[in-house]
Amino acid sequence: MERTHHGSTEPTPSGTRLSAAERRRRLIDAGVAIAREEGGASVTLARVAARTGVTKPIAYRHFGTLPDLLAALHEAILDRYGQVVREALDAAGSRPRERLAAIARAYITHGLGEGAAYDAVTAARIVAGGPAEPDFVVPERLEQVFVDAFDLDGDRAAPLIVMFIGAGDGLVESVNAGVLSTELAIASLVDLFGRMLAEPGAPSPVSSSERER
Repeated sequence: MERTHHGSTEPTPSGTRLSAAERRRRLIDAGVAIAREEGGASVTLARVAARTGVTKPIAYRHFGTLPDLLAALHEAILDRYGQVVREALDAAGSRPRERLAAIARAYITHGLGEGAAYDAVTAARIVAGGPAEPDFVVPERLEQVFVDAFDLDGDRAAPLIVMFIGAGDGLVESVNAGVLSTELAIASLVDLFGRMLAEPGAPSPVSSSERER
């Protein structure tokens, strides 16, 4: 049985015991769910504790303050997105079009699922007096993905990432508004960045015929 460095675990109603790390993960999952469903203002240590089925003192043991909790939620959402992208690339083929399509699909679908939670947590951190996640954090995390996936140098990857995020976020908003379908949003992102990447020394262009395959 996994134990923390304090040598203790926490009981569950069923009588089994969870490690502190697993309890923390469940508290974070509950916080992200509340932010996504009800907005950042609804995220409190008490609400997260109640949703997880533990007492408030246990929640405070893991997150001393609300800003601490919100910071952990922010980090978790970013980490999950990174994992989604890595898994998508692992499953994709070696062709540039396939790899770009995997990244685009991961970004759009994750944005539709967790984008609202990310925005809600950002707003809640500001209200709670904690720092919002700097805008450059997401581009920096994605930069290496583009460098590795398309054999780009860092100087070229950085502006592409900023444009990718801007276009991706706009397409997510369009899907949420019912203007575009998810599949059309993904295809549009692939088409746009396939053309951008198809410059000398970059991967081959993504044609409209390829996009339909």
